[in-house]
Amino acid sequence: MKWSANNRACTTTWSTLRLLDQISSRRTFDTTGALKMSDLTFFSLLGTKDALQLRADSLSAQLDNVFRQVRGADYESGVDRKKALTGMSGILAQKDKTVADLADVIDDSYLFFGEGEP
Repeated sequence: MKWSANNRACTTTWSTLRLLDQISSRRTFDTTGALKMSDLTFFSLLGTKDALQLRADSLSAQLDNVFRQVRGADYESGVDRKKALTGMSGILAQKDKTVADLADVIDDSYLFFGEGEP
């Protein structure tokens, strides 16, 4: 999937990362897709791989909560909370993956408002 303002997963990923202070409020939508995971505030190369994975798991849970409880998203058919969290945290823990890569996984996991019925 291409990073696009016409894709609900992209716009929701961008705005939610801003809400969670993972990216600067000055960062525009257009420049966010290419941003690497290592540029998000939760990411630190200091510490262990296990510590990074715990932070990625925590951010995944926060994203899931915002998507479902605030944004009214449902899981896509065949996706449950565990699968959605595993997909997001797998991307978040890889320093060279981009926000666009994260939005791809999010798009595959969630049905956002206006995308149809679950």
